[in-house]
Amino acid sequence: GESEDYKLFMQAKNNPLYKPLVEHLPNGNFALGLMIEGMKSVQARQVNASKPKPKPKPQIKVNLDSDVRKPDARDEEADKRARQAEAKRRAALNKLETKLSGRTPVNVPLGQHASANYASLIRRTYMDATIHPGSINGDPVVRVRLVIARSGRVISASITGRSGASSWDRAVQNTLDRVRFIKPFPASMKGTQQTFNLNFNSKSFS
Repeated sequence: GESEDYKLFMQAKNNPLYKPLVEHLPNGNFALGLMIEGMKSVQARQVNASKPKPKPKPQIKVNLDSDVRKPDARDEEADKRARQAEAKRRAALNKLETKLSGRTPVNVPLGQHASANYASLIRRTYMDATIHPGSINGDPVVRVRLVIARSGRVISASITGRSGASSWDRAVQNTLDRVRFIKPFPASMKGTQQTFNLNFNSKSFS
């Protein structure tokens, strides 16, 4: 049959007081076994201390319903770390499941975001290449249309609206003639080419 120690271990393991400790600690069964051994050792010393009075050897009993041993700070810290690790694991699994399920609408927003970022890159490229004519009254704006291939090659660049300030119009036209390459499209941008309509205002280029 089962040994007394094994019966005692299984009683403790299934007891509501110790079950959370066993489940959360990395080596819960080992810790529980040490705890039971410790309790038996204490009780044995109590029996020996009662000698030499002759009396029947008391039967070893463990009151599993009493608060015999509360987890110390180290146990609580280990329990906390175990809960945090489990929470992170579940969060990672949920994130992976969401990606795999296809429920998250990724393509359209991501493509729009990439296109907006690419338009900003175009603007910065032309700003860096522009030689500003200097003092200009007001803030004249030149409207331009750019057709750019997926490779980043500028297919066409033209002025669709002049500013009224001839020096600024010439500066923008010279820049359009000078810049022939931007940068390849990011993977999230669709199409073999795209058209961009931008406003080049004098003050932002100065």
